[in-house]
Amino acid sequence: RFMRMNRTRNLIAILAIVLTALLFTSLFTGASAMLRSKMDADMKVYHSYSHAFIQRLTPKESLCAADALQSSPAVSKYGTGIFLGVVMDSRFSFQTEVRYGDQAMAESFNSVPSVGTLPEAENEIALSTVILDTLGLPRTLGTTVTLPIDIDPGASGPSSCTFTLSGYWDGDKIDNIQYAWVSKSFAEKNAHPVTREEISGGIFNGVRDCAVWYRTIWNIEKKTAALSEAPGLSETAGFQINPAYRYLYAEDGFSWSAVLAILLIILLAGYLIIYNIFNISVKNDIRAYGLLKNVGASGKQLKKLVRM
Repeated sequence: RFMRMNRTRNLIAILAIVLTALLFTSLFTGASAMLRSKMDADMKVYHSYSHAFIQRLTPKESLCAADALQSSPAVSKYGTGIFLGVVMDSRFSFQTEVRYGDQAMAESFNSVPSVGTLPEAENEIALSTVILDTLGLPRTLGTTVTLPIDIDPGASGPSSCTFTLSGYWDGDKIDNIQYAWVSKSFAEKNAHPVTREEISGGIFNGVRDCAVWYRTIWNIEKKTAALSEAPGLSETAGFQINPAYRYLYAEDGFSWSAVLAILLIILLAGYLIIYNIFNISVKNDIRAYGLLKNVGASGKQLKKLVRM
């Protein structure tokens, strides 16, 4: 009966709660969407969608890195790859890197074939649609692809390699780097046996890479620093945190203090809105509660009324 007597007031209370809930939802959704948008843009710029990246490893160091990643409780998953060289073709206005990579490595470069699969047979290759269109080739699995690849840094010119298209994905025309995935058997057979001295001298043909995802994004710097101390790894190995995640904690990055301040203000505003509406409701009914108490209502019954 109390609810029916105060129908308008109850509707206002419900409306206030709904609006406050929408206020909180808008805050969290808007802030997370802005942060996600900024991070996605940075990931696209830096061509990396993993949390961290280990670059410029020799074949021996890559085995040590894989052991460290496999045994680390902080690592959720990781991918491995081999950089063979770049395509030397005057028709390309962009750099095309020829690499081997497993599924996780392809995910890190956001270059997983949407049609077909990553290469499995030695003579297979997976390309972006940008490369196929530049070469004037049809987007058809099984198409023969011939590329001049600068595999051996000591050779006088690029090596002409012929492949069969095993898969492709939609490439972004504005990207200044495109990727061509070859099979593991092709990479192991043709990769330059790069040494640490050659890497220090600027030769990267044949280097091994690892893409790393952690279980959480907190303390990425400490986790990456711990991995870099694994035995068998050179101090010059390239342990790099994805710059997109630096936005979370860098000095010029995302302002968590400002977000917390806004959050506290909105929480306080929402609290005061709901508190005052219910406080007014109780005060308006305080005389009725007193009359009910005088005619024999128990404290438990009055508490139930107030809660309702």
